[in-house]
Amino acid sequence: MAHDNLEDFPLPEGFFNCEPLTQVETRYLESLGQNNICKLLLLNQHFYDPNLWPCVRNTLLVRVFQGLPPPSEPNIIPFRASTMVNATFQEVSWILSNLTTEQIENSMHKYANDVLDMKILYHIAAPASNQQIFVRWMAIECPKPLRNRDFCVLEVHHQTVLESGRRAYLISQHSIRLPGCPDLKSAYNLVRGSIYNSGIIITETNTPGVLEIQTHFQMDLKGKVPQWYHKYILRQRASRLDLIHASLDDLHATMAISGSFIPKIPLDSRTYCAGCRKCFNTFPKWRRKHHCQICGEVYCSKCARITATENKKHRVCYSCVGKNIESSIRSPCPSGGDIYSKLLLEDEDGLSSLVGSSTSTCRYNPSISTQMLLQLMGNTKETNPRKQRHDDGITTLDVDMDALRLDWHDSSALPMLEMDTMHTLRLL
Repeated sequence: MAHDNLEDFPLPEGFFNCEPLTQVETRYLESLGQNNICKLLLLNQHFYDPNLWPCVRNTLLVRVFQGLPPPSEPNIIPFRASTMVNATFQEVSWILSNLTTEQIENSMHKYANDVLDMKILYHIAAPASNQQIFVRWMAIECPKPLRNRDFCVLEVHHQTVLESGRRAYLISQHSIRLPGCPDLKSAYNLVRGSIYNSGIIITETNTPGVLEIQTHFQMDLKGKVPQWYHKYILRQRASRLDLIHASLDDLHATMAISGSFIPKIPLDSRTYCAGCRKCFNTFPKWRRKHHCQICGEVYCSKCARITATENKKHRVCYSCVGKNIESSIRSPCPSGGDIYSKLLLEDEDGLSSLVGSSTSTCRYNPSISTQMLLQLMGNTKETNPRKQRHDDGITTLDVDMDALRLDWHDSSALPMLEMDTMHTLRLL
C-alpha cells in the first residue's frame, strides 16, 4: 500500500540501500559531471539573450526568463532566473549547497519550502580539489491534484575563475538512474521526475560585496500533466529565487545575535516606536512592544521582523538588518563541517589554492591575489566575446547506471552515450 502523507517525510536514515559504486560507474559519473559543468559555464556566457530568452517576470528582487522547449519534448520548458544579493561566497554557498543536515533543514524551512526531503546518497571523489561530486535524492511537493515528485540527480559543486577574471561558484544537477535509488511510486506515491542540464551560477559583480545568482533548469515532471500547468509550476519555482534574500537576512541577523550582547532598553522607558516613531498609546492593546536582539531598542511588531536562531525566534529591526547586509562582507559564516570547509571560496590571497584551471576543455584565468583579480577585471572590461549561437533546448536523457555493470575490455576508456530514434540512451 502506497503512503501518501506528508508526515511520512523525512524518510528514516538508512532508507536507501546504497551499495558501493564500481570503478566504471565512478569514472563515468566523474566524466558526466565534468560535461555538466562545461554546459553550465556555456550557459553563463549566453545567459541574457532577449531573442531566445524573453523576460516573463521582472520585479525588484528577481527576473525570470522563459526559453523554447525542444520539439520532441514540449513539456520540458526551460526557465532562467537571476538576482543580485549583498553577501559573500561563504554565505550564499552555505544557504544553497545543502551538504550538511543543518543546511538541508535551513533550506527546507526557508527558500526551498516545497522540498519534502533531501538526502545525499553518494560522495564521489572528484578529480580536482576545487570540485565536489554527489548523488542526491530529493522529493518535492506538487500542487493538487498532482502527485508529489522525486528526483535522483548527479550534483557537482565547482569553484573557478571565469575568463573575465571574476570568481564563480557553480552547482550543476542532472538526473541519473541508480539501483540504490529505486522508484518510490508504489511505496510513497512519488512520481520520478527528471532534471536536465540545470544548475546555479554565483558570480562576482563590479560592485564589491555584491554577487549575482543565476539559475537555469529544465525539469520534466513526468506523468499526465497539461502543458499549461507544467509551465505554471516551473515558472513559480523559478520565481522562488527571490526567497534567498530573506534567508540571507536571517543568516546575517543570526551571526549578529550570536556574536554580540547588547543590553536591552526597558520597555516601560519607551513610549514610541524607534522605527515608525508612532506612540504606543495609539496602538491596539494586542500590539506588543518588542526588543531588537541586535541594538536593544524598542519597536512595534511591524518594525521588527522575526528571525529564527537555533530553534528560537527573535525580533530584529530593519535598520540592523540593513547594517548587517552592508557589513556581511567582513562577517564570518558558520562552519558547516569538513565537507563544507573544502568548498569555501576564500576572500583574500588564499584564492589560488582553491580555484584553478582543472578543466581542459575550458580556459580560465588563474587568480593569485585580490590585486591580480582586480587587475584582470579591469583588463576585461572592454573585451567583447565572440557571439555564438547555440541551442539551449537540447537535453540529455537520464543515465541508467544498470547498463554500466558490464565487463569492459578497455578499462581506461569511458563509456559513451548515443541517443537513438526512440529517445533512449545506449552505451557504445
